Amino acid sequence: MIDFSRTDFITGLRHLADFLDTNPAVPAPSSSLNVYCFLPNAEDAAMAAAVDRIAAYLGTTVDPDDVRHGHHTTAISFGPVRYEVAALLSTARIRQKALHDHFTTPDA
Repeated sequence: MIDFSRTDFITGLRHLADFLDTNPAVPAPSSSLNVYCFLPNAEDAAMAAAVDRIAAYLGTTVDPDDVRHGHHTTAISFGPVRYEVAALLSTARIRQKALHDHFTTPDA
């Protein structure tokens, strides 16, 4: 994975939008686009609080369906572009690691 700055990411989005706008012969997606921002792992309460603060800032709510799966998420849409902030809580991380280990550990 390549790390880049917030400014680099925003600049890249603007360049993509400008490119598509000035090159109508190039196809643009005909379906929605989801942009995910996963918070760094921390204590569950701290991660959930961070998503709650972001939801308040965005004027959105936390998705209650995701909470029961160990994800604390909120999202806002800009037309067909959806920006989602997610915290993978410890239960989801444990489940994900178990699945990863199951499918990557060779049989003895």
